[in-house]
Amino acid sequence: MLARLPKPAAIAAALLVAWIALPTVSAALLGALIGDGSELGMLFRLGLLVAVIAGARWLIRYLKDNPASRESLLTAGVAATKAGVAAAKAGVAAAKAVPPLARTIANATRQLFDALERCVTYLRGCRWPMALLWFLLTLGIFILQAIPASGFFLMLLAAPLWSVVTINLGFAQLIVEPAMRKISPAWSLVGLCWFLGYAAVAVHGHIALDRLASEAATENSRRSLPFDQRTQSLVVVRGKFDDAPSAERLLMIYPLSVVYETYEDSGIRDKPAWARNGAPFRALRLGPPELCDSIADNAPDHFKTTVEGVRFCFYSAIEAPDLPVVRLRFAQEKLRIVGAEGTIDRITLTSGGDKRQFASVNAASYQYLPLPMVGCFLHGGDARWACQYKFLKESRQARPGNDALVGQSLGLEQRKGGS
Repeated sequence: MLARLPKPAAIAAALLVAWIALPTVSAALLGALIGDGSELGMLFRLGLLVAVIAGARWLIRYLKDNPASRESLLTAGVAATKAGVAAAKAGVAAAKAVPPLARTIANATRQLFDALERCVTYLRGCRWPMALLWFLLTLGIFILQAIPASGFFLMLLAAPLWSVVTINLGFAQLIVEPAMRKISPAWSLVGLCWFLGYAAVAVHGHIALDRLASEAATENSRRSLPFDQRTQSLVVVRGKFDDAPSAERLLMIYPLSVVYETYEDSGIRDKPAWARNGAPFRALRLGPPELCDSIADNAPDHFKTTVEGVRFCFYSAIEAPDLPVVRLRFAQEKLRIVGAEGTIDRITLTSGGDKRQFASVNAASYQYLPLPMVGCFLHGGDARWACQYKFLKESRQARPGNDALVGQSLGLEQRKGGS
């Protein structure tokens, strides 16, 4: 099947498979190469890798130039194999299932080496373009970034962004190089597929996101749940999502006299002190700025703030709602659109037996020009050195924003300056 494809097309297919498999195997490859990141372990592994490559090249060249040695090595290998088979037969006489399994493994191993031999023979006959040096340069920079000692310095020089230039230059040169050198014109197809294929994916992401946001807006408009603070209490159920609507933010955006919050998930670790101490509800309010002066300094959660040009005192108290409750819950699910990444944010409002759900698309589309970033960073949460590759995307935005979605769902109008 390889022989029927143009060589550049076969190589491009192999590169695509490697790109898809990289997230799965990159951690194991880096671990085998640099170990725990210490300089001594890294140098030892690099030296061992160089020795293995050099030794393999020397051995292949020696066997190629000395047919007699090759034949003797083959004879010794056959003899060793026969001896091993004889020993295996003697040792597994009681296990009837082993011989069929051994034959299966032997056949699979032989087919694998035959396939590798055909691939090597196939690739050796290919005239390689100079553009591939850009990809080798990218790989070399990535290996240096994977070593924490040199990677931290390269990170300060914005090395993870260098791949945007080197990879795109490599594919761009693949397009024009066949016209300048005696290489197969099929190499141009590899570069064109990179730019045009990526642009097609980016266009699909933009169109699909716009369609999904439009559908969500249409569905949201049909499910509003009007809220009247004179006869109802709004309770925000806090969860594990940092970008969920909060009682504090809703209080400052909308002219509500009070907003309650509670925690129903016992698995949340970073609960505030009032929730850890067993209080079921907390009430949040805005009052005149003078109120903060009369509250004791050691009382929690009170401060002066400005909302739409008006000064307020924000304060809270342990207090349960005394009116029928409208509960607000927030959840997320991963967006599954080719050409975009993000989440679908869902807000569920429950009032008695009435339950309604609203959706917001919180995502970012791919840029129209491919911007592949390959590099390593200091992971902020646990100060761990981590490597990744991804395409840089447009700024992530929610359509509509979660706070705006709450206002639309409950029929609330935002505060106005001076009100």
